[in-house]
Amino acid sequence: MWTNNKEGLQVVLRRCLLVGVIFGVCGGNGSYGSNRSYGSNRSYGSGESNGAQRLGQSSTSEIQTVISRKSQPTPNFAGTWKINHAMSESPSPVFAKTEVSLVVTQDEKQLRVEQKLRLNGHDQPSQPLQYRLDHTPHEMHVARPVAGKAKLTSRWLVKEGRLELRSVIETLLLDEKGEKTADAKLVTIEYWELLEGGKLLKVVRVKEWPDRTESSRLIFERQ
Repeated sequence: MWTNNKEGLQVVLRRCLLVGVIFGVCGGNGSYGSNRSYGSNRSYGSGESNGAQRLGQSSTSEIQTVISRKSQPTPNFAGTWKINHAMSESPSPVFAKTEVSLVVTQDEKQLRVEQKLRLNGHDQPSQPLQYRLDHTPHEMHVARPVAGKAKLTSRWLVKEGRLELRSVIETLLLDEKGEKTADAKLVTIEYWELLEGGKLLKVVRVKEWPDRTESSRLIFERQ
């Protein structure tokens, strides 16, 4: 009988220690309050005690890691950004002749970005894209880079200090006569990161077309 009670009390103590670490319920001596104690002079084996201590230390470390991540400041990308061609890389044959700028607004709930292109002195049509920063998807119809229905999502990569933006556009493939040949998807993934104290914005962009994948590394300067 004593053995069973002893083992049951060990389980209670271990649970108490774990709950105390997470919620602050138990005191440091394994008691529920200062006036109730399960006996400070009674020992239940150093192995069990050390195991419980290690479990408590592990839980504390994990909690501190989560708190540390949440306490890191959220990057703010709001502003007007202009491409730096010399620092950027793109597979586009007209990239060097194209002026690219980003107009970004951001608050706690969303990020809105409009990419503006100017090619051979002529402004190209543009359309703002809106990403929700609570990780919920936002759907909208777009005309570029292809016409279709877009699903936009975002994800904070806290440890890396980057923001991931993902768009999936459902579109149609047409033949030379303008007739539908197949359904298709264009997936674009971007990784945004501030450099040099917020003076530069690095955008790593990967576009997955039905027949190929394109990668760009774009550096924008804050205006």
